Amino acid sequence: MGHTTMLSSKEIIIKTGISRATLNNYIKLGLLSKPVVQNPGNQGGGAKLLGYFPDGSLDRIELVRRLKTEGLTLAEIVARIGEKGNEDENREQTTEGVAAPPFLPNGRPLEPERRVLQPVSGGSASSGLLEFLSRRDVVIRDLLRQRLPVLTRLAVIVADLQNSEKIRSELPPEEYFELINEIGSVMGPIFRKYYGTRGKHVGDGIVYYFFPHPGSSYIFNALVCAQEVKRAVKTISKDWQLRKNWFNELYLNVGLDEGQEWLGTFQSATNIEFAVLGNTVDHATRLSDFARFGTVWATKNLLSKLTPEERPRVEFGINRRSESGHEQFVASSYSRLDSLVDLDSGRYETLRAIASLPITEVRLVTPEA
Repeated sequence: MGHTTMLSSKEIIIKTGISRATLNNYIKLGLLSKPVVQNPGNQGGGAKLLGYFPDGSLDRIELVRRLKTEGLTLAEIVARIGEKGNEDENREQTTEGVAAPPFLPNGRPLEPERRVLQPVSGGSASSGLLEFLSRRDVVIRDLLRQRLPVLTRLAVIVADLQNSEKIRSELPPEEYFELINEIGSVMGPIFRKYYGTRGKHVGDGIVYYFFPHPGSSYIFNALVCAQEVKRAVKTISKDWQLRKNWFNELYLNVGLDEGQEWLGTFQSATNIEFAVLGNTVDHATRLSDFARFGTVWATKNLLSKLTPEERPRVEFGINRRSESGHEQFVASSYSRLDSLVDLDSGRYETLRAIASLPITEVRLVTPEA
């Protein structure tokens, strides 16, 4: 038997960005082989025991991630690459594992007659549905299976790569696809960290939905996530500047809104896609079109729903131009979009639909301690 490099559960979590609960769930479902549990010694950071996995586990987690983005449910992924794919690894390892908490909620799945999710009013039924909806993979699984729309509150992030046509023309096709895939692979763990669910989007951009999640604010999650995405793109941009010796800056322009919309699926001949219908996605998409140089723009509607504890953690406002041409940032303020740009110009004609929408630029979000 050859020597196999082993990675601890902590290293797996750091390198992939998945949570410990997700790691345990992958073990339980047979997507990962059971770890070898042993004393890590001085490298354990105080832990007396850690689970260790073969380094091929990183590739396996990435494969699961890719299959999810292709629209497969977790059950379909298990059927395709589950326990059989781990038989050889399991034969080489100790079967003593880490107890894994159940991933799927107890009880029946969402029934067809319970298609509408009402706002939580303290009742146990509404609370149960809210908890059900907050489990991203569960929601996607049952929507794809039942193909039923569900009405719920959500926040939406839409982010588009600025000057994508120019960048596409300057790069060989294989490098352009490499860049887009790199952006996606870096962004994915960030969105998952804040309970974002990827949605349908046309072009080089991305759209993520944030549902009410027990124990955290879906609106604040979306704002913190947008800030982390902005920082991550700066790192990718610097790496590609060094690699290509060019002066292009990469920017993801971000738009956010919040609302109550229908979630459902669109089915083509080869795929099923998770989608949201309504003004919330449209507003976020148009704000992303309006944003430039990696700025984050949000609606007044979204920010007004932050709690009193969350509002001081968000720095936002509008750059105002005086009659003399001097610009000054006015904090905690909003503006109608048609007061910020000339909608008669070619670049902004598509924004007429949200001309009267109050918006603001989000400059800094301070995460909770």
